[in-house]
This record gives sequence, structure tokens and C-alpha cells, in this order.
Amino acid sequence: MIRTTCFSTLLTAVLFLLNGTSPASAQTLPAAEVDSLTRLVSITGDDSIRGRALNKLAFHYTFNDMGKALPLMNQGLQEADRHGLLFGKAELLNTKAIYFDVRGEKDSARYHFNRSLAISREHGFRSIEVMSLNGMGLFLWKSGLFEEALENFFAALEMNETHFPDRKESRANYLSNIGLIYQELRQFDKAIGYHEQALAIRKELDLINGQAISFANLGACYRHLEQFSVAEQYYVQAIEKTETAQNWRMYYSLHDNLANIYNLTGRTDEAIAAYKKSLDRPPQVGENPKSDLSTYINLASLYNKLKQPRTAMEHAARGFGILEQHPQLYNFSEGLHYAIAESHYMLGNIDEGSRHMQHYRALCDTLFSQENARSLAEMEKKYETVRKDNTILQQQQTIQQKELEIQKRTLWSVMAVAVVLILSGFLFYLFRRKEAIARQAALELRLAEQKELARVQEERLRISRELHDHIGSYLTLMSASVEQLQGENGHAAKFRELQDHLSITMRELRKTVWLLNRQQVSVEEITVRLRDFFKPLHQNGTIIRVTSEGNTEVNLTEIQSTHLFRIVQEATSNAYKYASCSQISVHLRVEEDQKLCLRIEDDGKGFDPGKAVSGNGIRNMKSRMEELHGELDIRSFPGKGTVIDGCFELKNTHICV
Repeated sequence: MIRTTCFSTLLTAVLFLLNGTSPASAQTLPAAEVDSLTRLVSITGDDSIRGRALNKLAFHYTFNDMGKALPLMNQGLQEADRHGLLFGKAELLNTKAIYFDVRGEKDSARYHFNRSLAISREHGFRSIEVMSLNGMGLFLWKSGLFEEALENFFAALEMNETHFPDRKESRANYLSNIGLIYQELRQFDKAIGYHEQALAIRKELDLINGQAISFANLGACYRHLEQFSVAEQYYVQAIEKTETAQNWRMYYSLHDNLANIYNLTGRTDEAIAAYKKSLDRPPQVGENPKSDLSTYINLASLYNKLKQPRTAMEHAARGFGILEQHPQLYNFSEGLHYAIAESHYMLGNIDEGSRHMQHYRALCDTLFSQENARSLAEMEKKYETVRKDNTILQQQQTIQQKELEIQKRTLWSVMAVAVVLILSGFLFYLFRRKEAIARQAALELRLAEQKELARVQEERLRISRELHDHIGSYLTLMSASVEQLQGENGHAAKFRELQDHLSITMRELRKTVWLLNRQQVSVEEITVRLRDFFKPLHQNGTIIRVTSEGNTEVNLTEIQSTHLFRIVQEATSNAYKYASCSQISVHLRVEEDQKLCLRIEDDGKGFDPGKAVSGNGIRNMKSRMEELHGELDIRSFPGKGTVIDGCFELKNTHICV
């Protein structure tokens, strides 16, 4: 059994010509027409005519000699800008988008399609808009976004029927593309209906290249329905038409499809020859990674059937190489995973085979779920409803035209009644609007009052915690010192110590007030305040260095600065009191004006974090850093000191205390 991907029977790059403005056969122009257009570009003085000629030549070379296409498009766009030819610019942008999509440059293709659509819609260029909608649909289809692609195709078809009913060729193109999406979704009966409609129009207009496309797509449908003899007839007709039209890109791609029929009907040698013919594409035809991926999948499956798993794996490896270069094709790789899974099973690599089989099943479940089919059916129903509504609307317009003649006789009386109704409605609107404004003002006033009450309560809680956590610690020291005065000599020294504690407390109180009164504090100001705060500790032999780097003029919010100050204060006080250290380093670093990092490091005796019991100080530091939406890391080893690291985002100013 052949395990090919659904796209192995579809045509991709060749369909980008189906844009509603150029004939399908224009994808590959006869040599005489190419020469004629080239001479026209060099001799004509009409900027508009030269622009159309450049566009047509660029489109031809996109599918035949890509190296010549881009300079022609760029020349046309420069002239369009110089002479203000917006229509020509929109048309050339669409062609350039097709060029990039054929090359597989997705971002550039999407960008140019969107530019073409924007100019077309802004200036009412409906013919270019419908062309770009179709091109964008093909781009989305190649990217595996089937539902979005179908939306674009239906929109293009609707615009064609509404604004360009005489453009039958364009209608055939859009019908064909809709059929292709249903092929991708394995709804082949529905796809055949759209392809037959397209083929009938192309035969009527004698469009050789368009007929080749329809024959190929019908062959794909019948092949999946296992009507192989019918499918083979369509493929043979398609190859003959592409050779007549000199559409070599499609010509080589179709040999992969014909090879599948040979394979399915037991003609192995013919199948291998046709697969290799598909890959034996001259360089000037250009890359066709999607078609090549399909061929490598089919060759791998065939060699597995011939019990040659190692040869199969060689072709599968080439397929995976294409996926590495074109990852957007991953959604079409389920057959590749199935083929290489078979090879691994045959070689005894059970685990590797199971891994690829899981990829195969996951891709099948994702791409062709019933939910997608239902949503697409709803979209088609929506399109049919819109078309019926348009028909009804046209009928209504005819009736209204007749009624208009009767209404003219009573026009003045109707106008008088209308004026009265309008004035009444306007007065009623003014009355209701005043009521609504009054209600809105009352509501905003109540909300403002509640917001102010909440803000005041929040501020009280925050200040309460600040005073409790920091001024309270110094008052505790004072209490302990007073208790020690009882029953001891040397009261004068104790009182001096008590006086020192009181001085520290007052200084700390002033710093707290300073922090609370500032809405914004720079990193430089925080650095200076910390140095000032730690000066008294230097007198006891401990050296505390406070440094900063980066853009220290960056401001912190009131809450950020308070939390930062208290974290540093708590960490440094712990090191000073318990670590028996001689040096403490506090370093603040601003990273790209977006993040503030701090490091507090001492050379003290350290401790074992696994055995230590976290006190209130450590909990408070971590709690403050969490409120800053940052992280705090404490690392310490006995005899090796302690390092505290923390970072938080400066832009996050919405922090609750």
C-alpha cells in the first residue's frame, strides 16, 4: 500500500498564476510573446503599458527562469512609485508575493500579499484585490492553514461573481482552488464537483494550461477513490497538456502522480522510472520542495514494498532533508514518518519505528479531524447563503425600481412625516442621553470614593508594616539594654549605649519617612542612602562596600525602593550580627534599563542552609522579593561565607503591598 501525503497529488506553485487578471496559459508564455513584451518594455513611452508588460514578463520568468524575474519586478515597482501608478504597484506587489512563495520565503510572501491587498482596498482596485485574495489563499494552503485558505478562495469567488461576472476564467480558477482544499481534507466527491465546474469553463475558453490543472486534480480525486484506470487517463491528459503549454514545472511534478498509479496497479518498474523522471528536473525550472518531498515518500514506500528497507531509508533521509530546509511542510510529512517507520520495523529497530509511527498518527489526527470538516462545511454553507442573498437582493432592487415611480407621487407627504419622526426621535435621544450622562457621573463619583477609601486603607497598612518591621527592631534593642541596667554597675556606659540606639532609631525613622515620601527614587540615590546607613557599622571594624553599575539614573517606584532597601538592610544586618565577617559587599546592577539585580556577599563563617531554621528575617526578605515579582537565592557553606542574589523587573510597577 502506498502511504503518500495528501498533497502528493496536488499542484502548488503552478496554481499561483490563477489570479483573475492574467490568462492561465500566461504562466508559460510562447517565446515570440516573450520577445514582443521585451521589445515593448524598451520602446514604449506609456508608463502604464510598460508596467503591465514588466509584470507579465516577471510572472512568466517566476516559473521558468527565476533569476530574471526579480529585477523586472523591482524595475516595475520603481517606475510605479516614480510616476504614481498605484494600480500597477498593487499588481506588481502581488506578483512579487507569488515569486517569494514559489521560492519558499514565507515571510516575504505574506508581507507583499498584505501590501497589495492594502493598496487595492484603499483605492478600490477590486480586480487586484480579488487576485491578491486568491494568492493569499494559495499561500495559506501551502502553509497547511486550510480553513483560512478556503475563506480567501470563497471571498475571491464571491467578488468575482458580484463585480466581474464576465470573467469566466477567473471563476474557473477559484472553483479549482476550492476543490483543491477539499482534496486536502479528503472530501473527494465534493472536490470533483468543483473541479468539473472549473474544467467545463476552461474547455469553453480553450485554456490549455488550465485544462491540464483540472485533469491533474481530477486524476488525484479518482486515485484516492481507487478508480485507478480513470485516474491514469486524467494524468496522461494532464501531462500532454503541460507539454503543449511548455509548463515544465507542472510537467515534472505530474510524473510523481502517474508513478503512483503505476505503483498501485503493480507496474513497479514503470513506477520507479516515473518517480525518477519527476526528480530529474532541469535547474532552470526552479525548486519544487513540496513535489520532491512527495516523490521521496513514494519511493521510500515502494522500496519498502520491495523488501529493500535500506534503500527506502536513503530516500526517506532525503525527504527529511527537505523538511529541515522547509519546516513549513511538516504538516505534509505523515507519509514520510509512516515509510521510515516501516523501514525501521523491517530492520528490527522497533523503538525507532514506534517513534515515527506515533508522529504519523499524531499528524493524521491533527490535520483531518471531523471538527475541521464540520467548520469548513459551515463556511461553504455561509458562502451559498451569501450568494442566494445576492440573488434575492437583485430581485428586490428590480421591484424597488418599479415601486419608486409610484412613490414619487406621494413624496412630499412622506418627507413631511419623515421630518416629524426624525425630530421626535432626535428629541427623545437627547433626553435619554442626558439621563445616561447623569447616571454615568453618579456612578463614576461612587467609584472614585471607593477607590480613594481603598487607597488610604492600603497606605495605612503599608506604613504600619514598615514601622513594625524596622523601627520595632531597634526599640527591641533599647528594651533589652534597659533590662540589663538592673543590678549592674557602669550605668553611664549603658546609658551611652542606649543613647546610641536612640540615635540609630531616629535616623532609621528619618530614612523610612524619606522612603515613604518619595514616589520615585533612582538607583544612584538608593546607593548613596545605603552607604550612609552603613557608616556607623564601619566603626566596629566591619567594612561594608555599596556599589552600583549600569544606568543608575533609572528610577524605582516608591514600593520597589522600599522593598529593595529593606532586603539589603536585613541581609547586611544578619551578616554583621551573626556571621563574624570582616567584609560585606552590596552590589546593585541595572540590566538594559529593564531589570535590577542585587548581590550581597560576606566572608563570614556561613551556615548550612539544609540544617538552618529560617527566621523572620529570611522569610521577610523572600516575601518582599516575591512582592516585586522577582526571585531571591541564598547560598551559604560553613566556613565559606554567604551569597544572596536577587533580580526583579523594573517595568513591573503594579505591585501591591
